[in-house]
Amino acid sequence: MDAWELDELEAARSESGRLYHEFISVPDLSGGLYVLEAGATDPQSPHTEDELYVVMSGRANVTVSGEVRPIRTGSVVFV
Repeated sequence: MDAWELDELEAARSESGRLYHEFISVPDLSGGLYVLEAGATDPQSPHTEDELYVVMSGRANVTVSGEVRPIRTGSVVFV
């Protein structure tokens, strides 16, 4: 079993200076912490891996293939 603490993941992500911090990568799954500051736009381009986003705080709109959905703290989005 592996387990992580959110504050430790955020500290590692912050220290790296990157938006995304991958903390696990195995053949069938990867997991990471991705943080966008208020007002930021996600700079990612479409890619081949499915993603599951869990919104830890804040609110935004997510747009995928022209479909726009409002999201907020507690939203879970599969892309």
